[in-house]
Amino acid sequence: MRRRALLARTALLTTAAGLAGCAGVGDQTESPTESQTASPTATPATVQTPDSAAIAAVDHDLTRSNEGDEDELVAVDAVIENAGESAATGVRALARFFDENGERLDESEARTDRLAAGGRWEVDLTYPGSGVDARAVADYRLVVELGD
Repeated sequence: MRRRALLARTALLTTAAGLAGCAGVGDQTESPTESQTASPTATPATVQTPDSAAIAAVDHDLTRSNEGDEDELVAVDAVIENAGESAATGVRALARFFDENGERLDESEARTDRLAAGGRWEVDLTYPGSGVDARAVADYRLVVELGD
């Protein structure tokens, strides 16, 4: 079951990343069979954005699906916006996941080649573990960077 969910997410991410590069629109990764609920983090998540004020994470949440199940997944769902007058190239979103003691558990990243001027990129950064491993996630840090 976990493999099927991860394969579905990977297929959607791959398809959406291509669309995001072309149209400035990001991925929609919620599977129709998964229920996702926003879960509050233990402490406010930190967002780091590039020096350019034009690129910013305008919304982000820690979400869980299949809570309490062996297939539980956790992800950072974010919306990154380009408020600039020109397209941004090489945009990278990185989520670092932490436990309740502040220890870094793992990270997940996504990239888009191009984010159109005025465009929004909806990205789902899924924690690599599931079940008990996913339940250990208590906080996250979201980093948005511009590539070379």
